[in-house]
Amino acid sequence: MYHRITPTDSVLLNDANRIEADFSSFNEESWQAITPTNLSPEQVKQKLADGEMVALADTPNLPLFCFIKGDIEVNPLAISQANQDLIRRLNARFDAKGSGASFSAQSAQSNGNLHPPAPMEEKAPEPVVKDPEPETSKPKVPASFGQPPAPIILEVVYDDKEKTPVGDVPYKIEFDDPDKKVLKGALNPMGWACVEDCPNAKASISFGEAVDNQAELDSLYAELETALDNTINKVADYTLE
Repeated sequence: MYHRITPTDSVLLNDANRIEADFSSFNEESWQAITPTNLSPEQVKQKLADGEMVALADTPNLPLFCFIKGDIEVNPLAISQANQDLIRRLNARFDAKGSGASFSAQSAQSNGNLHPPAPMEEKAPEPVVKDPEPETSKPKVPASFGQPPAPIILEVVYDDKEKTPVGDVPYKIEFDDPDKKVLKGALNPMGWACVEDCPNAKASISFGEAVDNQAELDSLYAELETALDNTINKVADYTLE
């Protein structure tokens, strides 16, 4: 089992039951393993505490949410350790996606269930009204206009049954922007990296770097051959004496 850090605003509904709520067993090595290359463990802890980021795991120590009969609910066991601002932020995000995942932290703490919906009032049928003539649609400005681009999440695993992470692999990201910006770094030991401050442009990503060390190998072989010749000459001189 391993964890990875991701921005809260990029969490999907089907990731809800993978959000970690208990970090009590984490040691310094555990924090170092999940820390993105451009952050320190202290910064990661602060972003988790502020609700800016969350940690996802295949099998969390204590999941922040759980699915019950197809509905998402806050895990009653995680209430005492949960960041209430983070819960409200995720609740708003899931509701915005039309998930129907509205919940109350207070009610979940008291009985572990959601309050039943209030009964709907009966209303008299309204008269049929003809739809107005459709208007010419106006261009809409996307919500992302003027916002900084989201960070690029890199993750590399071997093509095996366990999906073993490929750690400490160098990467290079080349952007198709006017400045032709290039970002370089290396994946962490868990084969993961979060790259921020990216320009809003297409990018090509490559992993690993070809290293030409033939000249260095030739030099080492030459030194070895010289050392062997010297040893043979010394043994021959010693035998003659």
